[in-house]
Amino acid sequence: MRKKYWCLEAVLYTTKHIGTYFLGREIFELLLKYGGIYIPEKYDNCEPVRRAFDPKDISFPLRMWVEEDGPEFGYFLTTRKKPVKVNISMSWERHRNAQFNNINICIEDKYFKKPEKIGEFLNFTKELCQIVRPVYGFITWDIYGYFTVEELIERQEKEGISFMHLTEGLKDIHWANFFGKPYIDFFGKGKLLNVPCWKVEEIGNDIILLLATPSPFSSELLVDNTIIEQLKEYLDNDAFLKKEIIEEIKKKRKECKTTHSISFRIEEEYKEMLKCRVPEFDFSEVREGYEGEEAETKEERLEKTKKWLIDQGHEYIGKTDDGKLIFRTKDGQYIYLTDDTFILDMR
Repeated sequence: MRKKYWCLEAVLYTTKHIGTYFLGREIFELLLKYGGIYIPEKYDNCEPVRRAFDPKDISFPLRMWVEEDGPEFGYFLTTRKKPVKVNISMSWERHRNAQFNNINICIEDKYFKKPEKIGEFLNFTKELCQIVRPVYGFITWDIYGYFTVEELIERQEKEGISFMHLTEGLKDIHWANFFGKPYIDFFGKGKLLNVPCWKVEEIGNDIILLLATPSPFSSELLVDNTIIEQLKEYLDNDAFLKKEIIEEIKKKRKECKTTHSISFRIEEEYKEMLKCRVPEFDFSEVREGYEGEEAETKEERLEKTKKWLIDQGHEYIGKTDDGKLIFRTKDGQYIYLTDDTFILDMR
């Protein structure tokens, strides 16, 4: 069983389909760029995470990224244990009932004893935002690991609610808050750029970052939530989870001495009352059967991929009769790159 630990966690929600070879490659290259604890020790598409990650050749994890469950559905995990614990999970799906694609990054709290490491993680997340273009995201303190049923109930009683879907509203303001285009349109760009918090920053054309305080260690966050309530009031209290209803749920749970099933039923009773004002989300790219316009032709993409593989040290051999490009890897294996799906085929 995975041991629990305190972590600084970044969570990103996007309506961009992240299960493509090119986007996967950008994410891996970002991890390699930052190096150190950002480079996984192991990766897999399910628990337990067992496959060794070789930073000198990302062809194998890229193959899993696009092939294991097909490009329409995927779940990718990476882990690191030393010098600190790092867990990353990424999930995507194209479905008729479209949902957000998600990225979660958890880094053990002891890594942030040096203040500059906080800035490093923030910069990493900002660069990741420019790749996956989230509609919303945040960085906050949390506990990572498996919880028993009793621990989950205890946590629900403390927080008032177990989970809130982004389409139902925002649960809270956090230390770092990333608002994508739907929220920029919803709150208003001018309003977001003038939020009375420690820092406001534009990331590209369609993401605005709000930092509530100078540091996630700030006492205004850990001891007193006044600044959080002020920011919610400034933006729009109706867009956030209603505090008075949460207190009512907590009280009812306490009176009932809840089991997990009773706790869930109590939450269901208040479901309609918990709903908030929300923006409109465009799920078209993560909906089943999406056929969007390509930013570049297949030939152009193929040429870029060919150049990238050569830059990685793989030898270009030639082209097969059915159009696949053949490369020999540094360890003597072969890569067959198709010109229609751009999937790496290791043989």
